[in-house]
Amino acid sequence: MKRLEWKNDQLVEGGAPLTDALLIDNDADLAAHPVALEGVDAVALVFPKLRDGRAFTQARILRRQGFTGDICARGTLFRDQVLFALRCGFTSFELDKDYDVDGLLQSIRVYPAFYQRAIIGGPVWEARK
Repeated sequence: MKRLEWKNDQLVEGGAPLTDALLIDNDADLAAHPVALEGVDAVALVFPKLRDGRAFTQARILRRQGFTGDICARGTLFRDQVLFALRCGFTSFELDKDYDVDGLLQSIRVYPAFYQRAIIGGPVWEARK
């Protein structure tokens, strides 16, 4: 793990800290080895490859353990993965400068309901109750 900070709306390494943040390694087993998050405002989780979804699980575990701060996704994600990341507890994203943000926002509006359970929001049929 590395200490990070927010600077100019980006999570960066080094410099004067603007907030207390952690970069958690993609292979860290947070269920077996919980991280001390007292005083930590933000956590960055890494998606090193499009096929590697361990950060989704890490975000869910952090939320189940009671972390209420910002969880930032770092790396490349498809639109549907960003939607799922939001439902797993991610609250911010560090996207490539060429990422189609307008397309992402459109897809968020197009798919407002889901069948699967998640940390944030339940399945669509629970809305009928």
